[in-house]
Amino acid sequence: MKSLLATRLQIRREIGLTKVHRVWNGPSFRGIKPVLVTFHLFKDKEDVLRKSSLIKGSNIYITEDYSRKTRKHREELLRFARHVKAKATGARCLLQYDRLYVDNDVYLYNEVEQKVQKVLMKMPEPGKKTSNPDPFYFHGFFSL
Repeated sequence: MKSLLATRLQIRREIGLTKVHRVWNGPSFRGIKPVLVTFHLFKDKEDVLRKSSLIKGSNIYITEDYSRKTRKHREELLRFARHVKAKATGARCLLQYDRLYVDNDVYLYNEVEQKVQKVLMKMPEPGKKTSNPDPFYFHGFFSL
């Protein structure tokens, strides 16, 4: 694994790996069981994910390990983002975990209604302390 990081991803510094193992139970990817890698530092994981485009076109794929539910949410949000981009070519879309940011709006996939919905998020006032460490906090769903 460390030679892959050094040669293919061109990461020269030492990256601490906590755990590396092949996942035998679960789905195969193109007939091969995936290898799950746990990094010691979060920034190492981010570097590897950022440089994963360097191995495009090879037989090696590097992706984030998401649950089935999160993968489904992301799939629906990506479909919605493509639809938004087709309608408004200047729209800026950013998918982070299971949230889609389109310009200044936030969208989540609602499993109950099985559709993407705009979420009303409220920014805390500057200087005002909140009990929630997240800069956004849930305010409610808004149907499109």
